[in-house]
Amino acid sequence: GMGAQYGRVSIGVLIVQDIAAVVFLAVSTAKLPSPWAALLVVLLLVGRRLWTRLMQEAGHGELLVLFGLVMALGGAVIFEQVGLKGDLGALFFGVLLAQDRKAGELARALFSLKELMLVGFFLSIGMQVTPTAQTLLLALGLICLLPLKSALFFLLLSRFRLRVRQAAFASLALGNYSEFGLIVTAIAVSKGWLVEDWLVVVAMAVVMSFLIAAPLNMRNAKIFSMLKPSLERLEHRQRLPEDEWLQLDDARVLICGMGRVGSSAREVMAERYGSERILGIEFDEDKVGQHLGAGYRVIQGDSSNPDFWHRFVKPREHVIEQVLLCMPNHESNKRTAEALRAWGYDGLLAAVIRYADEEEPLRRAGVDTVYNMYAEVGGSFARELLLTEEKSLSSRDTEPG
Repeated sequence: GMGAQYGRVSIGVLIVQDIAAVVFLAVSTAKLPSPWAALLVVLLLVGRRLWTRLMQEAGHGELLVLFGLVMALGGAVIFEQVGLKGDLGALFFGVLLAQDRKAGELARALFSLKELMLVGFFLSIGMQVTPTAQTLLLALGLICLLPLKSALFFLLLSRFRLRVRQAAFASLALGNYSEFGLIVTAIAVSKGWLVEDWLVVVAMAVVMSFLIAAPLNMRNAKIFSMLKPSLERLEHRQRLPEDEWLQLDDARVLICGMGRVGSSAREVMAERYGSERILGIEFDEDKVGQHLGAGYRVIQGDSSNPDFWHRFVKPREHVIEQVLLCMPNHESNKRTAEALRAWGYDGLLAAVIRYADEEEPLRRAGVDTVYNMYAEVGGSFARELLLTEEKSLSSRDTEPG
């Protein structure tokens, strides 16, 4: 997933590409900004606390979506008033809000709206252009360059000491043409820098690249396993800090996914085994930092990646008795179960599920026990309520008359 190492690398590359596209949009106006532009930027930076406070007060529903929309459109309008490109204003407001802890929630709230606008943009481009045999051939020519693009990304990422598996996955994720390329082409055509036929060519190439990339990324693990012998020769001798060897030490219980469910499971397991014998695994670096700060044993890593388990220095008789899969993503739990069994773990393996149809795939992947969160939460709540009621009644009975 996008939370794994290759996902974060892919997003980082896309962000750099998007920034380059926004800079191109900004300079494409060929106008000097107003002298007030510098003062506006300073005022917005000084008022950052106000924007983040407004975001906190917006809550979690429709008002948060409206806030994000106003920030994007309002930022664009304000920047245009001082001679700057509106796209740059929307980007600037995004940067101002990005450091706040609620920025992720805002991004998720705006995701559907962003996708809708992107579809509208593609539709408007499609209505402007008429494909011909010549433009179709040119688009197919660009599609033929995609393997070269992925190969270059793989070489670049592997030279930066990314493990070949992660480099291959990231290269596949980046193996399509970006919609920002289409936006840049549309601007170039509107300025007369390119003939209109190139808008048709790039539009078709972007759409076809998405159609090709989607099934390939769904089968990235199978594709890598076929190419693994050849790609492993390009493995860098040095490892990144997050790929160093790991120690199990005397851990008895592994908990994969240290969110709310995993943290609660850790507390219960610590009562039986002791805190030092519980080892958590979490790919979110912020969560890892929080748990380490609280004194818990947690390591950062993608447990669904088979290579992750081979980073452990496996003792002759490893003492892991139980592994709990507490990740919110069903596919991540299934892949982790498969990776664990392939690694050689033959102990108890338990997983949480949200829907009944998720149980059978996990069983086939080697999971022994499943816990349906939605089905069991009502019973747990009722038992807790009855226990509280019993304690309340017993305390009343023992009160002196």
